[in-house]
Amino acid sequence: EGEEEGEEEENEQSGNQAIINQVHGVLNAPMPQVRQLFERFACSDDPSGSCDARFNFFTRTLWPKLKESVLTGGLLIVIPSYFDFVRLRNWFLLTESESGLDGSDDVALLSEYNTKKSGQRERAHFAAGRRRVMLYTERAHFYYRYYIKGVKDVLFYAPPEHAHYYNEIVNLLGAAGTTASHATATTIFGKFDFLPLQRLVGVSRSKRLLMTKDTDTFVFF
Repeated sequence: EGEEEGEEEENEQSGNQAIINQVHGVLNAPMPQVRQLFERFACSDDPSGSCDARFNFFTRTLWPKLKESVLTGGLLIVIPSYFDFVRLRNWFLLTESESGLDGSDDVALLSEYNTKKSGQRERAHFAAGRRRVMLYTERAHFYYRYYIKGVKDVLFYAPPEHAHYYNEIVNLLGAAGTTASHATATTIFGKFDFLPLQRLVGVSRSKRLLMTKDTDTFVFF
């Protein structure tokens, strides 16, 4: 989790002390020197529409930009929600013309429901380049902390609920001969991701990411 530092401020009106927790985030923790990209998507004020807005942003806006680079393989997509995992799995498997991938021959699937044998098989296919993309649930990482070889780029479909997972997964870049200096860790976020985003990048950065009007793309190194 992000570091927390308690600061006491005197409440002039009541004479009570207020404790302010300033979350600094985890981006300064030891990690490979990779480009950290944060992509913001727009959504309505209705939280129930956030899932659809995120999915549409990924499939219609972000994926077309990634499609060509994915041809070389090594893209790990980390997904907090199993519901979103299933939704992306179905999109990749059923819309080959849109995704540019060859369905199950190009996409490895790693969730909390994999058996030990199937999990090993999916990771081996991905490490060898036989699967160009891997979908990986945050809960699978919670249970197994898989060491996944062959990761060249990481995409967080949403800010991870547990911020330190970001560091653990980004640290997979550079493993097994990957050139981390050419890698990118991309995180998709929207306005309803404020709390996990705050734990990830810190309070001040999260406000800037959510409130800046002139761009939806932010880069950190």
